[in-house]
Amino acid sequence: MNNLSPVLNNMSRYLLKCQIPVQSTKFGPQISLSCHTNAQSSPPSSARDHHCDLIGPPHPVSNLRPFHFYIPDNESPIETQFRLKRQEVQQWNQDFWTEQNIKFVNERKEFMATHQREGDSSLSADEMSVFYKAFLDKNWKTHMEYNLDWYRRNAQLILLHLRVKVARLLRPHRAVREAQK
Repeated sequence: MNNLSPVLNNMSRYLLKCQIPVQSTKFGPQISLSCHTNAQSSPPSSARDHHCDLIGPPHPVSNLRPFHFYIPDNESPIETQFRLKRQEVQQWNQDFWTEQNIKFVNERKEFMATHQREGDSSLSADEMSVFYKAFLDKNWKTHMEYNLDWYRRNAQLILLHLRVKVARLLRPHRAVREAQK
């Protein structure tokens, strides 16, 4: 395992710097690494260049990887509604975790400053576990509300996605009916 560790670290650094394309398939989104195998190629300028959604590097504070959504030229109104809803949910999620992580880091620094002994540069895992439990207990209600809202928003996305799939299935039939008129 030690022999693989430098390879995995280099691979991780490369993937974090790149925007990784995601192809939508009938089985759901699939990450595609084929777009960036050449080390000298630069990341794509937009999702439109690759005809697929792209995943960007993790945000430094929220740690979430943002999606850059592909917008096809012939996007239907329901597909537009679905894409905009996905963008809205992504931004809501980004805002929540940015705020939550800033709060966590600040409270952890404060805890460490008040509990460190002279001459010690760090606290033990047992000492830090007191902070982690207190932080989770204090933010339990916020996290519960977030989870409920997350489930509600995902249910809306699932319903919109079903509507998009049905519209795509009916699209060829509409074209045939229009041609027969």
